[in-house]
Amino acid sequence: MKVLILTDSLSLPRSKPEQVDYYHTWPRLLEKEIPGEYVSIGIGGGTSTDIYNQSTYYEAIHPDVVIIQSGIVDCAPRGYTKFELSLIRKTALSRYLMFKLVGVDKMRTMRKVTYTPIGNYQANVKKMRKQFSYAKLCWLGIAPAKDVYEKQLPGVTENIRKYNQVL
Repeated sequence: MKVLILTDSLSLPRSKPEQVDYYHTWPRLLEKEIPGEYVSIGIGGGTSTDIYNQSTYYEAIHPDVVIIQSGIVDCAPRGYTKFELSLIRKTALSRYLMFKLVGVDKMRTMRKVTYTPIGNYQANVKKMRKQFSYAKLCWLGIAPAKDVYEKQLPGVTENIRKYNQVL
């Protein structure tokens, strides 16, 4: 059985915010439990769009099973879109105005934008289903947010609920 795992950073080893060594990442633990040939691709900070765009490279593997773990980067409340951030970062004055005077937390609370609007997230899910129609597709739900994460990003719990409903 060939298994393709496409994820954001949650499948990657890391030292922060908690220590997870390579052999204790969930893809490695899954390999221990279920025999098969595994290809695991993790994109740190990756949205469902990023994962979909990269998935075309791995379609050639012809996996029997595709496991996708993505969504928290898509749905987390943000103060700015990725495009707006790229513009803001181009000049020191705009960085100062947007980050220091206005504040990211205030913008996040006021605007409540996400990197991937829920309609785009739904479209990405459908595109992945179509792309890997010959395989068993398992899209893991977004894990519930801890209280500390909700305090950092007010509204993330509700967004997780909404985005998980898409799945």
